[in-house]
Amino acid sequence: MTVIAVVLVFGFFTYNAQVNMENRGIDFGYGFLSQESSFDVQFSLIEYDGSHSYFRAYLVGLLNTILVSVIGIIFATILGVIVGIARLSPNYLINKFAAFYVEFFRNIPLLLQIFFGILLL
Repeated sequence: MTVIAVVLVFGFFTYNAQVNMENRGIDFGYGFLSQESSFDVQFSLIEYDGSHSYFRAYLVGLLNTILVSVIGIIFATILGVIVGIARLSPNYLINKFAAFYVEFFRNIPLLLQIFFGILLL
């Protein structure tokens, strides 16, 4: 019953969006990807300016996301290995500091960590 209700609600919103877009003369589809984007992106791994298409802007954003993800994975792995080895250390001070670090960041929500990380930049 719930699945039917969700499908009906989704169908209603889809139909409503199509009718409203048709009334306003807005095309439905991916044709806009070939149009000029007319905005700049501050950093890009490939050549890009406002005269390029929306698809090129999407590609720049995708590549930037992949770059930041790979760098983040590398740094997180290095930090995690260091802290993990420190937790196994027989040295009392190093062990307790690593335990404090783990417990401190484990108990702070990730969104709050991201917020304060952005403020520190």
